[in-house]
Amino acid sequence: MSTPNTLLGIVDLLRWEGDTVNINGLCERFDDHIDCLFNAKEFAEAAGRSVFSGIKMLPDRERQKFLRAPQVVSQLIKWRRHRLGLDLRYLSELVLAELAQSGIIKDLPVRVWSSRGDIQLPTVERDEDNQATPWLIDGEIAIDDKSPQMFPYDGTAQKLLLLLDDEDSARVRQMLAAALEVLSKALRPTFHLVKSFLRQISIRLEPGAPTIFNSSSFSQYVGLALLINPHLKGVDVPNLTEALVHESIHSMLFMIEELEEPFLLDRASARILVRSPWSGNIINLNAYLHACLVWYGLFWLWTRLIETKALPEHRCTVFRERARSGFAHRQLSSISQHLPLLSRRIIGVVETVEATMQQHGCH
Repeated sequence: MSTPNTLLGIVDLLRWEGDTVNINGLCERFDDHIDCLFNAKEFAEAAGRSVFSGIKMLPDRERQKFLRAPQVVSQLIKWRRHRLGLDLRYLSELVLAELAQSGIIKDLPVRVWSSRGDIQLPTVERDEDNQATPWLIDGEIAIDDKSPQMFPYDGTAQKLLLLLDDEDSARVRQMLAAALEVLSKALRPTFHLVKSFLRQISIRLEPGAPTIFNSSSFSQYVGLALLINPHLKGVDVPNLTEALVHESIHSMLFMIEELEEPFLLDRASARILVRSPWSGNIINLNAYLHACLVWYGLFWLWTRLIETKALPEHRCTVFRERARSGFAHRQLSSISQHLPLLSRRIIGVVETVEATMQQHGCH
């Protein structure tokens, strides 16, 4: 039986005119996939009785939310792809926190952080110092601004990331709420995508690059958006609007690759490095393929926001022209020597993106 081809509807979906992809169905398939990984006998053996039974003790709804937390998803996907050993100490702490949040256990032996990094659980009920951060969307998207969570950089060394101070963190959270409100009121299809594919936003500062704002997501941490230096004075609501949409598209594409087929016929081909025509950065081949779709979606995001006048037109125009600039040359011709390494599906989608952008003045 052939696998579904969700990519067929992506080009139209990313024009933000309506849901040409069954987003809810895609997310449900991913939930089922994660459930199957968790319930596999081999995973139960790898996790050990205490961790596995602890997760099983959670009520169905809380268990599903726990299993969709990006840190937990990463453990399951890394185990599936590479049969890497689980980080059982960390996983045990996450399970312990979830059991405490659900009221199944009362007094914790140690203070632990929740799986989405939004709350540190106290050791006893009367301890009120629990450091909770409000969610961006209750029950959907958590904000992690205080936890000790670590973030991999897909094959590269981890960066040194630090926490923002309380004042900066509060200001960033306000801007994130404003960005989400813009999408909710002006562009419902885009709001639906963000709400569906993001599960956690982590905000940090990077002392090694203190003047640069950027965002990241990771292939195994599906649903995570990491915002670096979002507290800088030059960062505003349009910046964070783009970051939310940018990382949501990545999460959707990671989900499609996990459920259907990778964009690269051999994942080892991701070691091949190419230059991004949008950022000028050197990125891996898989990230380049993602970028072709992400920046296409961002071009149409800013086109629609100009039409709706939801944000200052001059800011929208700057963002739209940056997205357009990367399509000045054909994306596949820039990596022609690597085409045999790509799936036919992703080649077909990028060809459609190229043709569409040519029709809008990109040559």
